[in-house]
Amino acid sequence: MAYRPTVLLVTHDLREAVCLATRVCIMRPRPGRIIEQTVVPFPRPRTLQMTYEPEFIEVIQRARMQIDEVRTTEGQPSK
Repeated sequence: MAYRPTVLLVTHDLREAVCLATRVCIMRPRPGRIIEQTVVPFPRPRTLQMTYEPEFIEVIQRARMQIDEVRTTEGQPSK
């Protein structure tokens, strides 16, 4: 029997998240709730060079915009 464990990695580094994950979840602060999930479409193994490609950067920017939207609606200043 083959096991496929699930690993949960919590990070604030979006590049790290997209590079390592199968999917990235954006959470709302207190109470923590998942508000968006993105399936990472890149094949493995992922390389450092891949992190500079426009498609990779687009996934990161989309996540960054989702986080900024939550901050704005929650009354927190954008960073």
